[in-house]
Amino acid sequence: MKKFFLFFASIVLAVGMAACDSDEPEIDNGNPDTEIPSQPGDSDDPDNPETITGNYLVVWYSWSGNSERIARDLAELVDGEMVEIVPAVPYPDYSATAQRYREELAAIENSGIYPEIDTTVESFDDYDAVFLCYPLWGARMSTPTQGFLHKHRDKLAGKTLALVCSTASSGIDQTVADAHRICPEALLTEALQVYSSQTNQARALLSDWLERIGMAGGKER
Repeated sequence: MKKFFLFFASIVLAVGMAACDSDEPEIDNGNPDTEIPSQPGDSDDPDNPETITGNYLVVWYSWSGNSERIARDLAELVDGEMVEIVPAVPYPDYSATAQRYREELAAIENSGIYPEIDTTVESFDDYDAVFLCYPLWGARMSTPTQGFLHKHRDKLAGKTLALVCSTASSGIDQTVADAHRICPEALLTEALQVYSSQTNQARALLSDWLERIGMAGGKER
């Protein structure tokens, strides 16, 4: 009996480790069954945030459509302009995109080569802050979004950059680390993660977040 128990326990442990080690990219596909954890991120002084007023730019990349819907809600809340990140080579179906993502991430990490992006913003000088909406792929910032940041990294130096990540289930800490790595001189606010199942109700989450980070447009219900 003891030998059987040890054998059974070893099988359970092996299966658990295999699940944790999976590198299958999580592409934002609007999974309605995703559990909704509590929203993270309290500001240092949530009752008295310093309000930032002015002109806002909402930059977005979306594979499934979730990040686009969130970006449009955000643009309405802050009365901002919108710019879509357009990859030079469009991304295909889920399986092919997952494979391509892994190859692009390897190119970024091993050679510093980012995906080519057709979108170009000539200057961010007219904007007081830039919002960036994007999906999470394999616990990382989607590679087209990384390509946009890399292309504009010098122009974003000293600019307030606010991240909004759409995710099916995983946390977004590594996407924030990607932004810090690519644009170390940008001024990042608290980032917001919106779960796929929350997309249609994102306005309230965005409103609360905008209030926390001191941006115009908070408190809408």
